[in-house]
Amino acid sequence: MNELRTFDHFIKVEHNLSFEKIFDYFFKNYSENVFNMKWVHVPVSEEKSFSIKIKILFSSEENIRKQWKVYTKYNSINPKLLNYEKTPDFDELPSLLPNKYIYAETGVSKHILYTLFSDQSHMGYISQLVNESTFEDLITHHAVHYEDFSSYQLTDLNFLIEQNVISKSEDGLMYFDAQQKILISMYAILWSQGVINYYNLPSMLSNSLKNKYQLAIDECLSDGLLKSKSTLFSKVEVDFLNYLLNDKNFDNSKSLRNKHGHGHSTDVDEEYYEDYLYAVAVFLLYIVKINEEFHFQSLLNEEEGYLAKFE
Repeated sequence: MNELRTFDHFIKVEHNLSFEKIFDYFFKNYSENVFNMKWVHVPVSEEKSFSIKIKILFSSEENIRKQWKVYTKYNSINPKLLNYEKTPDFDELPSLLPNKYIYAETGVSKHILYTLFSDQSHMGYISQLVNESTFEDLITHHAVHYEDFSSYQLTDLNFLIEQNVISKSEDGLMYFDAQQKILISMYAILWSQGVINYYNLPSMLSNSLKNKYQLAIDECLSDGLLKSKSTLFSKVEVDFLNYLLNDKNFDNSKSLRNKHGHGHSTDVDEEYYEDYLYAVAVFLLYIVKINEEFHFQSLLNEEEGYLAKFE
């Protein structure tokens, strides 16, 4: 929240802007001018009261969900259709992109990740002189042969060989070949982050290298090793949103929607400022994800894309 506090102060002092003005511009002007997407009015409040701002932002957030659901169905937002559309859950919001998020949800893929990256798999140990916390680090930093492994490790080692995760030379040296290194880097992201954005992996690499990663993902999807889902938010982002807003899946959730939707009050409105910043974070996430959707859709259509608009 410190970053948002600083940014809030900066845009007010340096640019005479509020978060609400930014949100209003995105949903009223930017979306229509850049994406040719016209939203039904998304209200925000310029009131000084954080309590009022929060309630209006949360109401608008639900409205955005309904509008996005209608847009993905009909490629436009008909106000009449909104009356018949129930508010979808976060994980029910579709993406405009095929295979947007990649997950390791099969037993085989989960076992691969565990064997490669878990410090509990006991696959990183050869001896007191040759050991690392994980198997991936062991192979990367040491010259290790098949016969160096203990009998209790061979089941998992043979599993990785059978799954073409690692190679064995004629003299028994274990190594990752070029294609396997691509897979390893993908598996590392899945292990640490839980999800891969098919169109943004890895963002810092050239298009030719990105294509290699996507081709590797395509093969894993075809083999049933990985699974894809086309949703606006990834599962990790859905968990974040539910943690902030709802009494869902988290015993210690902030439950801000319930807190501010049932008359919770305090004599000092300033105490709401942190909750207000969380509401702002939710809106910023929507803006980032919606812009991302149209950016990658534009690239798929061999157009320029839209992220450059912010440069």
